[in-house]
Amino acid sequence: MANEYFASEKSNFGVTDVTYLKKTLYVAHGYSAGDFVMTIKEKDGQWAWGNLAWGGKGDNPGQFKTAHGIYADKKHILVANRAAGQVVKFSCKGKFKEIFNEIPEKSLICNVSKKSEHYFMNALSAIGDQKSAPIYVHTGENLVSTVIPGDLDVPVLTNIHQVWPHIVEGANGSKQLYLLVHGWNKGKYAVLKME
Repeated sequence: MANEYFASEKSNFGVTDVTYLKKTLYVAHGYSAGDFVMTIKEKDGQWAWGNLAWGGKGDNPGQFKTAHGIYADKKHILVANRAAGQVVKFSCKGKFKEIFNEIPEKSLICNVSKKSEHYFMNALSAIGDQKSAPIYVHTGENLVSTVIPGDLDVPVLTNIHQVWPHIVEGANGSKQLYLLVHGWNKGKYAVLKME
C-alpha cells in the first residue's frame, strides 16, 4: 500500500533532495502541498520514517516556498528555499536559526553545499542580463563571490541545479578548488577550476 502511495498519480510526495547526519536522513520534499523537511531514522539496519518534521508552506521564518536542496553541516541542517531565494539554517532538531544574508533578490536557490569555510549555492536561472545562472560563495554571514559560468564561456549552464565543491591535493601538498556544476535544463555539467 505504501509503495502505491508514493508511485501513484494521486501522490502528493515529491522529494527534492536528501542529506545524512547521525543515523538520520533529512528529506526535503518541496514539490508537495505540505513543503516539509521530514526525517528517516536508522535503527539496527532498518530505516523508518521518524517523528521529526518541520516547515510547511508559507512566508514565516522556518516555512518554505519550495524546500529544494538540503545539506547537513555539523549540527545544523541548511535548506535551499528556492522560490523565496533563501538558504535557511535549522538545528538538527528542526529549530529555526537564521536566514543567510546578502543573497541577491530573485535568486532561485536550488542547492547548498560546503567546502572548508565557504558555502556554495546556485540559482536555478539567470537574473537580469546575466548570461547564465549564478553560483554564490558565502561564509554563512556574507556573500563573498559570485561566479557566472556564462561569463566564462560555458554556454550550456543556463539553468543550474547543483554545484559541489571539491579540493584536490597535489603530490606537493598544493590544493586546487574545483566546482562540479550540473545544468538542469539540458542535462549538462561542467567542471570549473579556480585560478
